[in-house]
Amino acid sequence: LSENSNCKIITKIIDFSSIKDTLIFSKEIDNIDMIINNAGQYLSKSVELTTIDDYHQLFNSNFLSPVILSECSFLKVGPKKIINILSTTAISGRRNHSAYSSSKSALWAYTKALRRRVGGNTHILEVIPSTFKSNLFRELENIDSNHGLIDSKFIAEKILKAEQKGKDILYIPLKSK
Repeated sequence: LSENSNCKIITKIIDFSSIKDTLIFSKEIDNIDMIINNAGQYLSKSVELTTIDDYHQLFNSNFLSPVILSECSFLKVGPKKIINILSTTAISGRRNHSAYSSSKSALWAYTKALRRRVGGNTHILEVIPSTFKSNLFRELENIDSNHGLIDSKFIAEKILKAEQKGKDILYIPLKSK
């Protein structure tokens, strides 16, 4: 992104499953042009084995942290752009993905509601990719070296083009690679 635009990118390692850490970080931010809510956690576990703590952890990182960052930034100057990285599981759900799917569905609903609330003052892009190569899946045994997944650089290039064109929704199915 920094190579293709005139922007300063600041990165910081934060535990977004901790609401306290997210709130502290949100208060450190002064001037925001764009928020890219890409942090998240993944869990593949049957509904019967998924604990309330599992749901809390995924909702904190995949839903509440992006909401906190977005809402706190509006209290300051307000970002000109928000990009929320969702998932096709937000729409379709998948076996053994109840906590992950529901947390991404919550972010999807929030994204749509936020777009209605802020109107044309802030450009909001919802990105709905299929499974792509990411550290998110590094601990899964059934995904062998991310075989068959969409390359993350391909996803990033699609996002950049959609953002530059002012699109509101970017759907990237697995077959698009």
